[in-house]
Amino acid sequence: MEVLARAIRREKDIKGIKIEKEVVKLFLFADDMIVYLEKSTTKKLLELINKFIKVAEYKINMPTSEAFVYAHSEQYEKEVKKGILFTTAKQANQ
Repeated sequence: MEVLARAIRREKDIKGIKIEKEVVKLFLFADDMIVYLEKSTTKKLLELINKFIKVAEYKINMPTSEAFVYAHSEQYEKEVKKGILFTTAKQANQ
């Protein structure tokens, strides 16, 4: 997982979010990865993950993987969810 995390951090086309004065792309905890991205970089992240899976023969446990999409509009959220291979979490108010 650390190899994938390094690749995400190094990829200039994957843009993280700004928290105070620092730009953050991801956090690792045990065998979990939490990724924080600007809306325009989701496709690039998925491409990188797919490439990593093929090259490293790394397996992602899809039934236990989950994505939380926080989008500025319902239309954009639906568009992003189409490209995500994981289960998407429901927002608390849904």
